[in-house]
Amino acid sequence: MLGPCLTGRAMDTTGSPKKLAGRYEVRQILGQGGMGLVYRAYDTVVRREVAVKTILDIPDLAWRVSVITST
Repeated sequence: MLGPCLTGRAMDTTGSPKKLAGRYEVRQILGQGGMGLVYRAYDTVVRREVAVKTILDIPDLAWRVSVITST
């Protein structure tokens, strides 16, 4: 679970950096919007700083279909 976005840090509840896809160590949240989050992260495979964009899940498929068909 991520801490509050306003702090600019992305930490799990233990205080350790969050790891995405087993290779990206999240350093900071760069931005967020209606579709997802963008993180500043360190890629442990290529050993460099990267930006990682994640897309938010919409758990209710019926809601997703109604949004797509109403536009």
